[in-house]
Amino acid sequence: MQEPLMPLFRKASKYGFWSLPFILFSFLNLISLLFFTSERNLGEIIFFAAAGAFGMALLRESKLQKKQIQVVIYHYILQRIAQSQLASEALKKKYMTRIKRQPAMTIRFFIGFLEEEHRGQGS
Repeated sequence: MQEPLMPLFRKASKYGFWSLPFILFSFLNLISLLFFTSERNLGEIIFFAAAGAFGMALLRESKLQKKQIQVVIYHYILQRIAQSQLASEALKKKYMTRIKRQPAMTIRFFIGFLEEEHRGQGS
């Protein structure tokens, strides 16, 4: 599971890391330019606004990458449950139905499935 997720994790963290400096840089400079200086140069205002917009775009892309990571994990978990040879078909169906009904609880349900699968293997 790590292999398909690593590029997505790297992208999301890189975008998230670089978005904050751009946003802060532009925000602080725009505030300083608009409220603390008497001259207002339109070129500087446009530059700082563009830097802020770029930072916001990076932040948005980071959020989209994180959503993509969640989708990959969701599909991996459903596939893992379906391919389990240790669990009964009823157990697989029960957990797959739970996961599809409440996607926000996917990890908790998957842990429960793994525990039941492990218990079934031990007995």
